[in-house]
Amino acid sequence: MLSVVLAFIAACGVIVGLVEGWGAWRGLYFGFITALTIGYGDLVPTRPLTHVLAVLAGFAGITMAALLAGVTVRAFQVTRERLK
Repeated sequence: MLSVVLAFIAACGVIVGLVEGWGAWRGLYFGFITALTIGYGDLVPTRPLTHVLAVLAGFAGITMAALLAGVTVRAFQVTRERLK
């Protein structure tokens, strides 16, 4: 599931980069910076489609953080159960 979320963020970023004329690498950078909710502001989408994709990348980043937190909590629970 995490791989799907990461691929979605990457795809959103690349599409935004290509539509905005930034190139694929800058788009990828934008996608992950947006997903991690850092948002430096050095790249700003200007078109309605890229605005929507940026919002979707942001939500995917929140989902990614929730997945990582859930996996971490579950790992701690399993470890604690094994130590008993």
